[in-house]
Amino acid sequence: MALKSHLLVHNKRMQKYLLFLSLIGINSWTIAQSHDDSLMKTQDLLRDPTQRNAAIKGDSKAMDADQKVKALAGDQQTTEAIYGLSSDVLQAIHKSAGGDAQKMQKIIEDIARDPEKMKMYLSPELRTKLENAAKAVETNQKKLP
Repeated sequence: MALKSHLLVHNKRMQKYLLFLSLIGINSWTIAQSHDDSLMKTQDLLRDPTQRNAAIKGDSKAMDADQKVKALAGDQQTTEAIYGLSSDVLQAIHKSAGGDAQKMQKIIEDIARDPEKMKMYLSPELRTKLENAAKAVETNQKKLP
């Protein structure tokens, strides 16, 4: 029961950071929405540490979020899994919104008010990935001094 409680806490944290990272992705996507492949470019940015680090530089909010994700994740592999999930969540929200940036923003705001609503937009596969990432976070947090 204690493990389930810890996983729930980490799952909610994961949802919070995925939401924030997706919001960053939506902001990037909105800026570049005139390009047909802007969603793919944003997803690539979230998945590629080199591109991501270049984009984060100079943006205090993005740098803060990145540090929080790294602290939560506990290791590079889990950090990359979280960013990968964020990319996948962005795609799911994009699909649900029919590619409309304003609708995507509304979905993000709705999820921000009630993080449990994120599950409505996730496939069973993405929910499993979220749960697995939360378990990895839990394992990594136990390793910390």
